[in-house]
Amino acid sequence: MIKPSGVLALAISICLFAPAAEAAPDTEWQGLNQQFKDLVQAGKYDDALPVAKHELEIAQKKNDATLGTSLSNLADVLCAKGQFPEAQSYYRRAAAASEKVLGQNHPSVAADLFKVAALFLAEDQAEQAEALFKRAQAINDKAVGSSHVDVAAELGKLAEFYLAYGEAQQAQRLYQRALTIDEATLGPDHAEVAGVLDKLANLTRTENQYAAAEPLYKRAIDIKEKVYGPDRPETAYTLNGLATLYVAQHQYRNAEPLAQRALAIYDKSGNPNDQNVALCLNNLSKISRAQNQIPQAETYVRRSLAITEKNLGPEHPDVAARLNELAILLGSEGNFAAAEPLVTRALQIYEKTLGPNHPNVAATLSNLAKVERALGHATDADAADKRASAITAMKQ
Repeated sequence: MIKPSGVLALAISICLFAPAAEAAPDTEWQGLNQQFKDLVQAGKYDDALPVAKHELEIAQKKNDATLGTSLSNLADVLCAKGQFPEAQSYYRRAAAASEKVLGQNHPSVAADLFKVAALFLAEDQAEQAEALFKRAQAINDKAVGSSHVDVAAELGKLAEFYLAYGEAQQAQRLYQRALTIDEATLGPDHAEVAGVLDKLANLTRTENQYAAAEPLYKRAIDIKEKVYGPDRPETAYTLNGLATLYVAQHQYRNAEPLAQRALAIYDKSGNPNDQNVALCLNNLSKISRAQNQIPQAETYVRRSLAITEKNLGPEHPDVAARLNELAILLGSEGNFAAAEPLVTRALQIYEKTLGPNHPNVAATLSNLAKVERALGHATDADAADKRASAITAMKQ
């Protein structure tokens, strides 16, 4: 069963943006291959599909290195169109074709194995995915050296795989290795280094390793200000990451100017509905709430909720989180009647997307109990509290 989640997004990203297999020159084939690449780059997958099929027809007659590439190209566009079983079949054929012509340890074989692994990941077949990821990584280590930038990129994707399955320590080690490779090959102030620092800092923060995360964020900001400029969205992303770190530690005075600066950059960039804007607003709402500026916090949460709902859909867990936050703010003002439908909707979203026994469900039930009790609905409040306690006990 394909997972409709961030894991699926990761898999599609790997399939479309992993290094492509190389093929022997051929004028007609090369022209079609370039046309295919241009269409995929533009997101025109329906137009790219017949080009990929024509390209494959030519490659089948040649039966050389172009065959593996053509099979992989067709799989790429099928993956983008959501036709995952067909895509996986073509990736396997591509790997076999490349292995036959180029040998089992050629990078082209690794590229297609990597994509087959990504689709196993999307199908929640973690063991099969991990085995293929590791085999692809081993091929590239041998072919281009364990310190090559392409290996660093694949280490980053492998780290994302482990994160998707809750293996934070393994992911952290892989990001560290990727960082070391990028620093050695690209230089300590390269944009790729900043990108890995971002990921490593975010992961370290979520593991509550706050002291270790802070210098990673600060270094990434320094690099991005040099590479992109101080007022670019790339820089704003890391500014807000550092703000999130400070909010988690209740260092609101440190967090506020960073979040405000990041928000100003995003607003100035001409994309006020970017999801990163919602992340800035989340931090600012928490800061305002801590400073007892409830009306301002409510303004931030409502804007964040609208952006999140537009970008992620009305039944995304992040929407539920914003609904909960807004309900808490309304409750702090004594407006429990307005808070009740918000908490109820948040509960329904969490139950549908995360399951009835998820910790977020328990936390939302506790919020609902408080609201119901404030409204004088003692029976409903007791029922919500009882169910929340049962979920919490189950998880211990």
